[in-house]
This record gives sequence, structure tokens and C-alpha cells, in this order.
Amino acid sequence: MSAILQRLGPLLRWLSAIAFTALLGLALYGLDRATVGPERVGGLLEIAHLQDLPKSVAEWIRPTYFPERLQWPPQRLWLDVPRRSADPPAVLWMGLADRATGAVMLWLGVSVSPQPLAPLEIAGCVDPAGRRSCPKGLTTRSQPGEGGRTVTSVSALDARETALIVDSLRPPTHAP
Repeated sequence: MSAILQRLGPLLRWLSAIAFTALLGLALYGLDRATVGPERVGGLLEIAHLQDLPKSVAEWIRPTYFPERLQWPPQRLWLDVPRRSADPPAVLWMGLADRATGAVMLWLGVSVSPQPLAPLEIAGCVDPAGRRSCPKGLTTRSQPGEGGRTVTSVSALDARETALIVDSLRPPTHAP
């Protein structure tokens, strides 16, 4: 028995070192996420509440026409956080949910690009190369907005109702 342990000794030490290194890496990653915050997903950062957005950004999308069947404030918020803090964000997405079901029925985005980054759920709807497909039942509409910005909607609502909401957007006071 001791001969077997002597032969396995170097292998066990090697496996112990690998396990220790993996655990150390996981601990450092956890510490990093706890201090720095969540990872960016596809260049976008999910924001928990409308109040967590900078005040200048929160006003980018505020429709004056808003059907009663949708919830306000938005259920989902995504912001493209720039690499340099001096740069303004390039895109803001808001997911508006149905009051009855809680499902996001309308995504509204304001961006400085005609093909903005989008949350994974709707990335196929705004994919400029068309490599991804848009989920069934969603329609996409983009139109120029104030100051060279693009307003994009991805909607499961009636096209007329979506158009009324998008057309009622108050022009942002600050460029994205």
C-alpha cells in the first residue's frame, strides 16, 4: 500500500496544485465581481432601476403617449457604458412590460448608431448582418431622431400603437 502511495505522491501533489490554483482563481474572480460590479453583457450593462441611471440619461426616452396596458417604469434597462468616463453612453434600451403578463412587449432604444448594440433577447432584431433571427412576433422599426440619434423599437404590440409611442418620444435634452 505504501508503495502505491509513493508512486502516486507526485501525481497527488500536482493535482492538489491545480485544484488550489483553480480555487484561488475563483476567489479572485468573486472578489473582482463583488468590488467592480456585474460584467458587461455584449457591451451593455443591465441597470436595476430607473433611479440608478444618471439623471441626464433617464430623460432620453420618455414617451408622452403611453398605453395603460404597459408598465411604467420600465421593467428592463440596458445602458452601453463607455470605456472612458468622460464619454457619454452610446445607447439606452428600455423594456416595457405588459401589466397583465409581465412579459416585455416593447423595447425602445436611443442610440448614436443606426445599428446599436442590443440586449441578447432582441439582438437578432437589430443585427445589421442578419446572421441572427428576430424572435417570432416581434417587429423592428428604426427612425432618425433629434441630433443625429436613432430611435429603434422592437415590439410585440400592434404596429400602429408602436408608431404612436415612438412618435410621441420627447426629444432628449442630452445626446447619448
